[in-house]
Amino acid sequence: MQMAHSTHRGVVVLRVTGEVDMTNAGQVQVALTKALAAAQRGVVVELAVEFFDSAGLVMLVEANRQAAEAGAPFGIVATARAAKQPVMMTGLHELLTMFDDVEAAVGAFAPAAHTD
Repeated sequence: MQMAHSTHRGVVVLRVTGEVDMTNAGQVQVALTKALAAAQRGVVVELAVEFFDSAGLVMLVEANRQAAEAGAPFGIVATARAAKQPVMMTGLHELLTMFDDVEAAVGAFAPAAHTD
């Protein structure tokens, strides 16, 4: 499992690749907690993973709870089947804010300034 973070218009994007399971979901949770503390406009986790088990689902629910307590927007980009399928099958897509891509998530949390 690998993680990389970037910031777009005040939104922290955490990209996770590889496998998320009970051996490393805690590491992702720690990274998301730090991202929530640093984000000005919200956090997006992009799950570009090959494997995602129930520990990953628990981690998403916990991150969503932390974000709600902090009053910070939190979104998921789960285009990889390995992540999207468990989220959909468990009904978590009704709890979590999901986006088709990172650009859509950043745009929702930090709309670009319009100039006339």
